[in-house]
Amino acid sequence: MIHLAHHDAAGLVVAEDKLFVNAVPRSEWAKFTFERVMGGVKILSDKGLAWRAEHRGAQIGLVPPKAEFQETWTLEYVSPLEDE
Repeated sequence: MIHLAHHDAAGLVVAEDKLFVNAVPRSEWAKFTFERVMGGVKILSDKGLAWRAEHRGAQIGLVPPKAEFQETWTLEYVSPLEDE
């Protein structure tokens, strides 16, 4: 589970094959699977589409998966909010 913006209601939502963060009921949160690939993980939607960003800071889109680095992600654990 990914919580964003340190807000329990914030979840990942997919609309028009783009990824957004929004406060919506948990039942509307998008679901993803993680596939290990060289250099990180590939994140796939329940429709089999891969997260892709053309450059750092770009809008994340969902596309048919390809073996390209723009679809490889690394995940980092920082700390729980109360530890800061």
